[in-house]
Amino acid sequence: MSRARVTVGVVLAYMLALGASVACATGEEKADAQLPPVDDPSRPLEAGVVDASEKDDVITAAPNGCSDDGFCYVPVPSSKPLIAVSASSADEAWMLPQQSGAILRWNGAAIEQLYEYDGASPSSITFVDLWAGKKDDVWAAATDSENHHFFVHYAARSGGAPSFRELPTQEPVIATRALWGTSDGNALWVATENTVLRIREDASGAVVEDLRPSLGAEDEHGYAWRGVWGFGADDVFVAGKVCPSSPCGSEGQGALAHYDGANWSITTLDSTLEVSSLRGTPPGATRQLWYDAAEEESPGTVVLKTHLVTVTSGGQVGADLYTHPMSGAACSSRLGQAASATVGWFSSGGLLCRWNGTELVPARTAVADRPMISALSGIWAGGTDDVWLVGTAVTRTGLPQGAIAARRTATTAAQVTGGKQ
Repeated sequence: MSRARVTVGVVLAYMLALGASVACATGEEKADAQLPPVDDPSRPLEAGVVDASEKDDVITAAPNGCSDDGFCYVPVPSSKPLIAVSASSADEAWMLPQQSGAILRWNGAAIEQLYEYDGASPSSITFVDLWAGKKDDVWAAATDSENHHFFVHYAARSGGAPSFRELPTQEPVIATRALWGTSDGNALWVATENTVLRIREDASGAVVEDLRPSLGAEDEHGYAWRGVWGFGADDVFVAGKVCPSSPCGSEGQGALAHYDGANWSITTLDSTLEVSSLRGTPPGATRQLWYDAAEEESPGTVVLKTHLVTVTSGGQVGADLYTHPMSGAACSSRLGQAASATVGWFSSGGLLCRWNGTELVPARTAVADRPMISALSGIWAGGTDDVWLVGTAVTRTGLPQGAIAARRTATTAAQVTGGKQ
């Protein structure tokens, strides 16, 4: 696949003055992307199902045992499906219930609710995603009742103990698509429908910078950003599409943009209509990016593919290392994380797949051949074996959806596989 590269300068004052266009969004993209519950009355009632009258703080039961690939399910203190997970390690994972102002944490022994918004202004918030960069440091992004971005940052400040700090903004929400945070916890990057925000915290609250890529002050192109990933504070990529005009419509060309701390460069991808997600290897690992794209194979024929590409030290996208079609129930990198260049866990929301350094291989999440997960909504991967999965539990028709969370470690993997990976 050939790529055309255009380098542009960042006029920071201009971008800050632009602001975000006002549009209505609730941050429900993660929930909307979930697959419907499995409808099979012959199956036993699975974990995560609670009576609709029960409160959210009721801990749902977890199934006994683990899957053949070492995923062990744990009780969740929420009756709502989980939409996101992020962690600094397998022993400190953070999760979000669907359509909620609550934050959950795995404390090494159990999942507990550690925070719930109860402020008067705004009257409510709804979390959409979160990012944990290091221990005791997590950012959670929300949409408030007035349709503005709202952030909660849990971290230590001035040498004190970690605490939750609420960071309201006046930035209108336009469909939060993806988050990435620096490993030191000092900044959170947010890819939205038409812009890219960098969020920091100071003594006065949230500092919001509009750092949208563009071709300069006279640029009339439209942009739609779907993913963000970085290898460092001054080494950040976003993915989406470039359109003939703003706002983006159905026409466009897939694009990746790179920020080096001062300037953006935009790379358009030939025959690609849109890049719909972006993942990458962690800091210190071989620099690689995963992305899903819609591509025009021939006039009128569009195919979906997952790509793994190299990244140069200067931020240029290199050749494909691996491609995988996304037809049917195939593997995808829409959700997931690479723990290294040779280990990663990914999903389209249905099938879970493991990257073994050579190919994406389906992984087993069922317990004793009983499906547990109706839809995956979040995956975190760290190291060779540590993985968290969250999503919606399998239920019967007519019953409410429920939460499900599964944890994999070297110990659980060895117990069920006999040490064979």
